[in-house]
Amino acid sequence: IQAYRDADLTFSPESIPNPFLLVPLESLACETPVVVTKNIYLSRIIENKKLGFVVDYGDIKGLAQIMKFAVENKDLLLHMGKRGREYVFANHDWDIIVQKLNKIYHGVITSFD
Repeated sequence: IQAYRDADLTFSPESIPNPFLLVPLESLACETPVVVTKNIYLSRIIENKKLGFVVDYGDIKGLAQIMKFAVENKDLLLHMGKRGREYVFANHDWDIIVQKLNKIYHGVITSFD
């Protein structure tokens, strides 16, 4: 947790689609914005909600530009981090996940009645 808190940004480069990435969510929960690649399911959310940055996998120039921008805009990173934490606890808290799963299971069970 302290490593996430000490970082200005967390990088999570993925070359293949991966729906189960915990690093971006853990980082956001610690108020640290993330840089992710476009092929993960969180990329649209991160981009739309301004929780971090999205880059094409292998785009070294794009990544360098993001890093330069981040160093020059610490206040923006703080705001992104706060929004990130709010997003995680509003959407990925275990209580919320359990409620969603219960709805799904209830719907499956009642569909057989």
